[in-house]
Amino acid sequence: MRQAEIYTTRLLGDYPRPKYGEYMAKLNKVFKQLDRLRVKNYLEFMHRVETKEKFEEFYKGAGLSVQEIVRAIKYLFFWVFPQRNT
Repeated sequence: MRQAEIYTTRLLGDYPRPKYGEYMAKLNKVFKQLDRLRVKNYLEFMHRVETKEKFEEFYKGAGLSVQEIVRAIKYLFFWVFPQRNT
């Protein structure tokens, strides 16, 4: 997930609104933890949280809050996945 951290920093790091700096830092914290958990990429992350049961199981061992996990999922759907289709 190191690549996700790099991509996020490149995407949001130069954004002119200060609130995106805080948002980027929060996302990168999640991606660092996902890297520690040996989550290899976006697809694997989404697979680990794709159902309510899988989400709950992932949450219990992730060392992340529900809010942090949901923030990362929302980021992927609004910022990452649309970019990959262009």
